[in-house]
Amino acid sequence: MYSYKEAVYLVDYYKDKVIGKPIIPSSKKLIDLVEVENRNNDSYSVKCVVTEQKGANLFRDIHAISKELELTEPKAVLSQWDGNGA
Repeated sequence: MYSYKEAVYLVDYYKDKVIGKPIIPSSKKLIDLVEVENRNNDSYSVKCVVTEQKGANLFRDIHAISKELELTEPKAVLSQWDGNGA
């Protein structure tokens, strides 16, 4: 879980890296949105979403997606962030 400011920063960091990539390896369903989700009070997550025309949208946590795509993990991204820009 992240603070709101951290979550917004992660969305900005990852959106260009994950949009258009499969939500699940070997899936034809491609991520079309990265967004902040309010989990409870001041705790937020970042999720990758496939918007479905019919039925429920598919989503997965950014940590799982970053691992599968061999991107820098969120914890490491935040450790290099100076706290500005979100």
